[in-house]
Amino acid sequence: MIMAKQNILAAAMSLIVTSACRQVSVPKVSYPTTERGSTIDDYFGTKVPAPYRWMEDLDSKEVAGWVAAENRVSFDSLAKLPMREHFRRRITQLWNYPKASIPVREGGRNFYSKNSGLQQQSPIYMCSSLAGPATLVLDPNVLSPDAPFRGPNGHPLAMVACWRTASQKAVRIGGRSTSGILIPARTCPPRFAGCASPTS
Repeated sequence: MIMAKQNILAAAMSLIVTSACRQVSVPKVSYPTTERGSTIDDYFGTKVPAPYRWMEDLDSKEVAGWVAAENRVSFDSLAKLPMREHFRRRITQLWNYPKASIPVREGGRNFYSKNSGLQQQSPIYMCSSLAGPATLVLDPNVLSPDAPFRGPNGHPLAMVACWRTASQKAVRIGGRSTSGILIPARTCPPRFAGCASPTS
């Protein structure tokens, strides 16, 4: 009797799944045509085609156009998902809470990042002691690629900034001297760069 009920249940579930699969229609996505270049690498006499070498130039208009076309396809498909707005609101609600990083001790001061909830980037703060008041060192949400900046004590501040993609970084140094003289922001554009620790 138990075996018969299990067989009936399995058959019913199979019917439900089959019916659901038949009702779902997956729209055909038309992706943009990706250009194939004529670059061919020669490795000790072995010819290796590299048709997408042009995509390695991240600053080129061709790559920007290709990314924009791909994004139009992706965003158009995502916008049509029936539960997208529901999940967007719910995830936003869950993510909207204050959060802070673990402090890093440098030069007798503590540096840490703190996000109020929905800030795109977490501002960096500094304090002499964990129980003392914090000073805002840098708010990446209000920076622009050519804006001068300064440390909280007037000394030059060094940072690594990514303006468009994670691989497009620049070490920037700028600020004001203790006498109030503006030090123009200087940019070093290495593709991959890093600073050892937050200092000012």
